[in-house]
Amino acid sequence: MEIIGVQWEAGKPAMVLMADKGRYMGGAFVTFKADKRQALWDRVAAKTGAPSGRASPRKRLNG
Repeated sequence: MEIIGVQWEAGKPAMVLMADKGRYMGGAFVTFKADKRQALWDRVAAKTGAPSGRASPRKRLNG
């Protein structure tokens, strides 16, 4: 499964949109503790070419 986008609303957990082999499979809420959540955003930013440092889910990465 791959993360293809992020949806975010203030006061709610971020939701990542996922696909498998190019086919949309659904979304999942990101409710990890801060350190694991930051590691996920860093990994997503690295794969999308987003600036290094804090990758905020407020910025849609692919969508």
